[in-house]
Amino acid sequence: MTVDGAASVSQQLGKAADPMISDISLEQNRNRGAVSRRKMLMAALSILLLPLSEHPSGELWPSYLYTWRDFRKALQKMTSGVGPGDDKNWFYIGDGYSDSSLLVNIAAFIAESTVRSIRSDACDEGGENYQDDVYTGSDEGMECDVDTSMEIRGATHARWVGAPPPMYCADQRSVGFWDHTTGLDDHDLPYKNKGGRSDIRGCCWWGRGSMQIRGVCGYGRLNYWLGAKAAADGRPSMYPDIDFCKNPGAICSDTRRSAELRWVTGMFHWVQTVQRSKDVEYFPMLRQFVDGGDFKDDSFINAQNSILGGRAEDVTRRTEVFLDALKAFDLIPDSTG
Repeated sequence: MTVDGAASVSQQLGKAADPMISDISLEQNRNRGAVSRRKMLMAALSILLLPLSEHPSGELWPSYLYTWRDFRKALQKMTSGVGPGDDKNWFYIGDGYSDSSLLVNIAAFIAESTVRSIRSDACDEGGENYQDDVYTGSDEGMECDVDTSMEIRGATHARWVGAPPPMYCADQRSVGFWDHTTGLDDHDLPYKNKGGRSDIRGCCWWGRGSMQIRGVCGYGRLNYWLGAKAAADGRPSMYPDIDFCKNPGAICSDTRRSAELRWVTGMFHWVQTVQRSKDVEYFPMLRQFVDGGDFKDDSFINAQNSILGGRAEDVTRRTEVFLDALKAFDLIPDSTG
């Protein structure tokens, strides 16, 4: 992750990037406020530098799957027009309070997306058992029904040497495992995973997209607000022709829209799990951080690390990407400039 050369990129791409920003409709329903055009232009130029993925050579290369152009399309969809179906589902881009709060929210989102998917440049994750999840409270009943005959093969997978092939689910009662030593599937004998299962029936709910939305609950809520379920209920729908319960793989495999879906579903998941978190009041915390004016203060990202968790290397990477993004947004002076 680096922001080196930000000034030169701005000089070289400023004129070319300007039209991309000018046509973004950033009005949001119910008094969401306008965003400074200068700040948004800076954000646009900076995002060009952020999606870096690990190449098999070990070097960081621009991400193939996650690009600024697609991020822009997703941001437009999640902040204007039909939108994500309800005021509470909008991706936060400011409310007239402070442009800096918008940029901090984007920086935090990009940091988590980097940890979950951008760094490996994959849309499909490694996989767990998510078919038994159940919603309670206001989201009760949104879960997708499990179809054990469903058959899906992942569209992407990690590119590191020895990485397993794309995830796969089907009506198969016994499978083997991926041998990292030989780099081959071994199906001579059934092999139980850590959950005690050796079958892949109904196991189609692995994480997908920039934030790795997953499980019958995650896809059910996505379908309820953005997909075919919303359309069937007569509510506005961003993707009325996509049933995310019957085709969760559309996020990574839809030939026409997967590029934007990777970001849109990530933003939607960010809204549900962070902006609307039931465990912490995100916006008061965001406002306190912005009001403090010291963007080098690590209290905000430390709080995010506590909420989002992960391995020690995930915490380190999330923190580094977040701070680098704030530098790119000119909220933290870049001492290398």
